[in-house]
Amino acid sequence: MREEGQISQQQFAFLLTAYLVGRSTLLTPVGPAKQDGWLAVLMGALLAGIPALIWLALGQRFGRQSPVTYIRQTLGEFLGLPLVILYFWLFLHMGAGVARNMSEMYVTALMPETPILVFSAAIVFLAASSVRSGVECISRLAEILTPWLVLFVMSLNVLTLSTPNLVHWQYLKPILGSGWLNLLRGAFLSFAFPFSEAVVFGFVFPHLNDSRSMRRYTLVTMAFVAVLLSVTYVRNLVVLGPYEIAHLTFPSLTAVEQIDLGDFFQRLEPLIILIWTFGGFLKLAILLYVVCLGSAQLLGLKDYRVLVLPFAILMTCLSVLIYENFAQVEEFYSTIYPLYTLPFALLLPALVLAIALIRGKLHVP
Repeated sequence: MREEGQISQQQFAFLLTAYLVGRSTLLTPVGPAKQDGWLAVLMGALLAGIPALIWLALGQRFGRQSPVTYIRQTLGEFLGLPLVILYFWLFLHMGAGVARNMSEMYVTALMPETPILVFSAAIVFLAASSVRSGVECISRLAEILTPWLVLFVMSLNVLTLSTPNLVHWQYLKPILGSGWLNLLRGAFLSFAFPFSEAVVFGFVFPHLNDSRSMRRYTLVTMAFVAVLLSVTYVRNLVVLGPYEIAHLTFPSLTAVEQIDLGDFFQRLEPLIILIWTFGGFLKLAILLYVVCLGSAQLLGLKDYRVLVLPFAILMTCLSVLIYENFAQVEEFYSTIYPLYTLPFALLLPALVLAIALIRGKLHVP
């Protein structure tokens, strides 16, 4: 089956922005880059341009065909089918990670006595309700929520940097003080999170109503998000310092708590929690949507909506079971996650594109 919903280029850009910003201001695992973390974010975005161009080339070559179809056609059922299933596992795992991160934030900042399962279930099933309405509903929500999300991020950055006696620019120095090796390691972490997670949009490309400017919209959006996240990291760095950032659970939350302008702009933590809620909700919705739609295509179902509830339940259970505590979350994203996502974001799509180009030159159907 194929869902007939279509989205505009502008809606696609808003959706990609919300998806990438999502929980990226909640977690910024640049690891050993320390005071050069803002540079690592920019370098990670540059690295992410390579898989983005590969997925864009696949989208242009196969048009409105879903990756579920063209991966199996290109690699054959023997290799293609397991690969597609692995992609859906990746998206399901990503969604569970988003739900877990958001739940940890709610427990830490708002209701420490509430079980994580309560928040995780509420977030996932809220996203599931929009998934049942289709990709057009999700994209329209992104069109409404994303401008507010970006405005809130930028406003909090300005207010934090404007607070007297709060900013310590010396924390930025020495530039490249962490060394090139640590900077590159940080860039690789930033490439993996959040930019390589945009691989899911390879499955959204067929829903664009006009793909002629797809490359420009994608790359400009990624560049904008990279600058926004880099500035946000600078905000946290000059307020907290590299040592505190490395040891705090949610450095952005701690930095925003310090805002104090004229005894009026204070206690603005609800704004940053709202940012994470908006972004996390849209990220969950698009991941769950792709998993349900793609699985329905594989199973030959007429309607993907029958799978929304089962996958929502599975995602909720995974979010609670995959990690014992937040320390494991941070360890996973700082060590295993980059290697875990690399084949899906870069190596496998490059293989599919290379085989498709060779078969095209050889005129193999």
